Parts: sequence; structure tokens; C-alpha cells
Amino acid sequence: MPRLYLKSWGSSSNQVWTYRILAPHERVPVWQEHSTKGIAYHAHLYTRIAAGQENDEIERWLDNDFESPQRNRSRRRFPIPV
Repeated sequence: MPRLYLKSWGSSSNQVWTYRILAPHERVPVWQEHSTKGIAYHAHLYTRIAAGQENDEIERWLDNDFESPQRNRSRRRFPIPV
């Protein structure tokens, strides 16, 4: 999931509430706040090996055609306070 989408659900400190389906102990809270940088995110998800080298053509295409334009539109609609 792109972090851009998570940020729109996060607090001013880029924290979102997450629900743990499996908690190691009953005292561990099932709802916790986590940074958008650390959840539902995997770097190089679409990077593949072609001719013995990493090829991130799909990653760049998704970023250039979808994520970056949406990021720019979202910033205009919902400015993030600094």
C-alpha cells in the first residue's frame, strides 16, 4: 500500500492506528499507533531480476504515473502542516 494513502488517514505525526490480529500476550494492546513508514509498506515490491540485474521499471512506472501525480493533488487539497 502506498504510504501516500496511509498518510491521509494518519495523525499530524504520521501515526495510524493498527489492529493486531495475533497478540503475543493478553496484556499486549490489540490497537496501537504506528508510523506510516513502518506498516503496510515494502520497498521494491515490484523490483525484479532481469538479465542478472535488478530492474525497477514497474516501480518507476507506478510512481511516475500514479503515486506522484496523486501526491501532488493531495497536497493541494489537504495541505500537511509543517
